[in-house]
Amino acid sequence: MVGRLSQCIAIRVLSVFLLNCGFVMADASNVTRVCLDESEWYPFTLVEGGTASGIHIDIIKRAFDRVGATVHFLPMPWRRCLREAMRGRVDAVGTASFNEKRAAYLRYPDDAANEKNSRYRVAQVEYVILTLEIDPFQFNGDVATLPKPVRAPRGYSVVADLNRLGVEVDDNSASDEVNIKKLLREKRGSVVIIPEMAKKLGQQASYKGRLKISEKPWKSKSYFLPFSKKSTVSDQTIQAVWVEIEAARNDIDFMDMQTARYSIIP
Repeated sequence: MVGRLSQCIAIRVLSVFLLNCGFVMADASNVTRVCLDESEWYPFTLVEGGTASGIHIDIIKRAFDRVGATVHFLPMPWRRCLREAMRGRVDAVGTASFNEKRAAYLRYPDDAANEKNSRYRVAQVEYVILTLEIDPFQFNGDVATLPKPVRAPRGYSVVADLNRLGVEVDDNSASDEVNIKKLLREKRGSVVIIPEMAKKLGQQASYKGRLKISEKPWKSKSYFLPFSKKSTVSDQTIQAVWVEIEAARNDIDFMDMQTARYSIIP
């Protein structure tokens, strides 16, 4: 009798344990894991105290909220972020431009490869050329004339873009600020950077008055929330999130609020 009672209790305990485990696992499967570069990319992706913010992040958060899904952001080194997406250890990358190499393991909106301004892009981002203030160089559109060494962060798509145009790039550094420090220390070359980051860093006392942005931008690129092809997030959820990203980007009041929130440049 005692043995049968003990068996019943054990079965009930095991049942409760399995139910609880099932509940936890179901919860985990409903969370979309989005990795991002831990380096600052002002004002689009920022990380402070392990918490992600920035205009791109806020657009993505709003999209998931509107869809009724949960998103969790995981800051990490950029190349690791891409590797984790390739292996399916994260569900999506926040954010990345399109290229064929990434498209082998990332799922982009259908028009990502063909449209300059894709419908489902998170944002359009411009790149400019940064040089020393004392350097007379002004970019005229020909990348062959860029002062060497040409610097850009490790793993960024602009490195491959320039390489295809025959430009050798120093991509040994993981961030824009490290590249600026190298530019100032070596007193030669150029940095390919987004203007917002260039202006923000240019305000710092150690850089102020020492850097110059060429008036002519180099190029503009669409940035997306691409999903890992190994992710278990449903097609319906992915498409719904992309639709809500478009809605957020086209919401003038929302975008004005985000711009004001991150505007620290006079």
